[in-house]
Amino acid sequence: MKIRYKKVFLVCLGVIIFLLLLNIDINRDIKINTVSALEVTYPTVLGFSITENSSFIEYARYFFNIGMAIAGTLAVMAIIFGGVYYLISFNRGKFTNEGKQWIKAGILGLLLLVSSYLIAYTINPDLVYFRLEKLFPVGFLGLPGNSIPPGSPITNYEEIPLGTLTENLLSRTMDCYDYDNNGDPIEQKITTDDNKVINGPTLLNHDRADCFLKLTEAAEKKSKLIKKLSDEIIKLMESCTCAGKCDNTCDANSPGACGTPVGEQCLTGSCVGAACKPFEGKSNDCCPADSGIKNPKTNKNFTVKEIIEHGPIKIGDKEFKGLDEFRTQLVNISNFVEIRPGPKKDEKEITVINNGDCQICNNSCFQCDPKDQNCLTQCKNTNNACQNNRKICLENSKWDNLKLIEQLMYFQEKMGQIKTSVEQDHNQLNSARTKIANCYNVKSSVDLLGILEETKKDEKIILSTKPFRDSITNQVIDSSKYCEGFNYANSNSYSKCQNICPETMENKTCYNSCQKCDEKDPQKQAACLKNQTQCVKNCYDNRKCPSTANPPFATFKDCMQKLDQSCLGMCNVKYSGSQTDIEKCQEKCEKDSKCLLDNEEICTVDFPQLKSCSDEYKDLDNLKNCVNNSSLCEYGSDEYSGYPDCIKTQGQYSSSFLYKNPNNQKCKNPYETYTTGVNIRQTCLDLYPETAKCPTSSKCPKCPCGIIDETIDYNSGESGGGGGGGGGEKCPPGSCRGADGICSPGNCGGGSIVPFKSNSGNSTTTILEYQVITGTCNEFTYIGDPLTFYCRTAWEPEGYISGKWLYDSKTDEIPVGQTVDDTKKWANKFTENISDFTKTTAEMIQYIKNIGQEQKYCQCDSTCENGRPCSTSCQYVPPAEDPNDPSRNIPAYCAVAPCDGISCQKIINLLRGGSTQNCPVNKDGVFYYYDKIYKGSKTFYEFITVDERTDVLKELSYSRKKMNECSQQAVKLGKDTVQTFNCTNAYRGVSALQKRCYGIYDGQVKTPSEDKTDNWFCLKTLLK
Repeated sequence: MKIRYKKVFLVCLGVIIFLLLLNIDINRDIKINTVSALEVTYPTVLGFSITENSSFIEYARYFFNIGMAIAGTLAVMAIIFGGVYYLISFNRGKFTNEGKQWIKAGILGLLLLVSSYLIAYTINPDLVYFRLEKLFPVGFLGLPGNSIPPGSPITNYEEIPLGTLTENLLSRTMDCYDYDNNGDPIEQKITTDDNKVINGPTLLNHDRADCFLKLTEAAEKKSKLIKKLSDEIIKLMESCTCAGKCDNTCDANSPGACGTPVGEQCLTGSCVGAACKPFEGKSNDCCPADSGIKNPKTNKNFTVKEIIEHGPIKIGDKEFKGLDEFRTQLVNISNFVEIRPGPKKDEKEITVINNGDCQICNNSCFQCDPKDQNCLTQCKNTNNACQNNRKICLENSKWDNLKLIEQLMYFQEKMGQIKTSVEQDHNQLNSARTKIANCYNVKSSVDLLGILEETKKDEKIILSTKPFRDSITNQVIDSSKYCEGFNYANSNSYSKCQNICPETMENKTCYNSCQKCDEKDPQKQAACLKNQTQCVKNCYDNRKCPSTANPPFATFKDCMQKLDQSCLGMCNVKYSGSQTDIEKCQEKCEKDSKCLLDNEEICTVDFPQLKSCSDEYKDLDNLKNCVNNSSLCEYGSDEYSGYPDCIKTQGQYSSSFLYKNPNNQKCKNPYETYTTGVNIRQTCLDLYPETAKCPTSSKCPKCPCGIIDETIDYNSGESGGGGGGGGGEKCPPGSCRGADGICSPGNCGGGSIVPFKSNSGNSTTTILEYQVITGTCNEFTYIGDPLTFYCRTAWEPEGYISGKWLYDSKTDEIPVGQTVDDTKKWANKFTENISDFTKTTAEMIQYIKNIGQEQKYCQCDSTCENGRPCSTSCQYVPPAEDPNDPSRNIPAYCAVAPCDGISCQKIINLLRGGSTQNCPVNKDGVFYYYDKIYKGSKTFYEFITVDERTDVLKELSYSRKKMNECSQQAVKLGKDTVQTFNCTNAYRGVSALQKRCYGIYDGQVKTPSEDKTDNWFCLKTLLK
């Protein structure tokens, strides 16, 4: 081979490698185990990198870019080398020609590289961007562009991704902020897809329900600030007195100025309740001229009225703008305060509040030794300096310049967006249920795989369209990825550290060093197993983490403990200024993963089995399989939900209820034996096979983790002046409502407030929930959601149900319908709670907005409903001896009293609530609405905590697991031996079903009828 062809071959080799990457069979079933973390840190190439959570598409795109980079680099290097070779050739023909050939080879390589890219881009731009979900709207035909031979028999199916839609409704993720004690967003540093580092949302890919909880907490904190601001405004307004500032408008010398006393009261006369006017030539404003606070612009002191209107009013370390905080002309706050378009993270647009590019302060003082005063002092000083710099920076941010009412309006907008997304997901699930219910002979993904195998033999063609689009992204729903299990409620660090610190061969060496146990003496064997378990546990907990881990961790146990410490640091950021809240938060953090570490052998890993498996296999892949196979309940404590089948009599049946009431269960111990006949011993599970799906039948029924035990205090700890249930019943004119709730004239005194009896109390709720999991996914799988179903788009004659199918027991039932129906019930309650809290927030916004719109207040001539804050009155003067003539008495009379009262009384009543004699109409008060928001946030927290979703998520995982097991049997034995049937078809066509199953037919025969979704069955042939 001539040398020039060798050069061309070498240059093109890199291009060929790149082209081969495009031909990866993307139709294969690929599973990336996201539990094991990467043992190598991959560099960023052309803006792309991969992590332990990367999907197959992300891997393919990464290596696609590596191929591009290698091929391009080789081509450019060839050109450079040829150029250098040409320059040093000194016009010697052989070297000159070789240099030219290198340059030609490099240019040819670049042309091949660019041409291949352009060809792929021309076919479909999504090929080069690896947006593979857009490439296959039609399935089971191979690559796009394949032509269908004329006359080919075609069967069309619609894909119904029931499992994915159920998961979306239960646990859709989103990005959102957490909020500090003032209701302001807490930020974190985020690297976007274009490699920019920005301040962004605290939580990415976070549980939607918890994101709404964050909003309720933020609204409560912000409304609390509004209540405190209203209290400060009231203090300023109470200094605005009418006395000495206002003149009478009535003629005090006229005969009818004050009438004749009745008893000891003066109730008649033209001066009773008469209006006032400002002193001649004086301001109508009744507030003091000097507030004592200097205006930096004029170097003069603000007037009190200026402070009331525009501030500054200091609360804590922040200054507010008085009543201006209750005024706004903005409508859509999101458009004003969020960066649009939002930056992208993992190809998704995220919500970023424009809070300026201010430094983020992370208080790391918790990492100091409590005895190390130098560390503590230095850390505290560093943190204080950071906070001061951040405060100055935030003064120019869009968020910090929003008024309080606008910030509350922003929360309301985000709540509305979440409600809309929940309703859209709910509608999608309803649509899927309807399609399945109306389908003549719906097929599960298990059965369709069998049909596809037949088409290969018969040369038939199966077309599958995907009519469902994601309600948020509007992309075709991809059911290839689904969540295999969800996180423990109290142990978020556990799954993170499993990813960060994977198993290595060093762990295997450690496991093998632990003692083997084959003692014949039972006592010695038990002692040996105990020591062996502790040894393997030490190896498991102390496995080393990669040096590239960020942040750095020494061991798996160290990772767990430091992530918990990081949680402690977040408590100081979130609850700054509230020591009680900080202590509660830190108490939760300290519990976070400690329970799992202390109870690994009964919650997460069967250590003797791990030891046995590790001794048997030698390579790393099998070691990881050993860990997976030895796991107990890696997805949230007992993993199994409660079902009606688990209890002896009708009533509650949640997993939490069963743990609190063990005697209500059919099988407290599923393997306990009973004598059912002459010398016949059966386990409880034999007698009640339906309890195989109950909590006590899981791998770790005794795991004590995943328990929530706390008390919710519905008393805000704040006091309110008045108000009372939206105004309540009005008192008659001339009478006022007292603290006892009774209207009488005796409750009306001067200008002071008479509080309306508040409906708030000191109620508390104690929550004790067992085996709780969250909506956050622990591990995704990529083998295709087994709860995906298919319906023929046109009815055609087909084999309905042939042969006799064996119905072994209730263990063959897959609770798909129960899962879907329970999901709908939870979603209805979720939406109701969202609506209630959003409405409460809207009510407070409207109330304070009305206060902000008040005009001509704190003036001599200001008015309120049925009264005037500034007014004259007639005072009763008792009979007395005439000082000029002791023998004569002066009878009692009524004298005109000058203008009196607080000129701001109407606004004070609006802010504080209640009514006064001169403004007798009862007002709700800001506290009333704050109190409703506070109680609403606690109600929503209770809903999320005492959450049926925990059981439904377990039902979803169990249904997928059972359908997967059926799929494995079908692959192993063939579709003629194993098939799935929904409840309707199974009941009609399978004689083994002796009674109605949970589903459509069961709902129709009930009185009143119920809307139900079919359960499914995995059945085997009995006789063909």
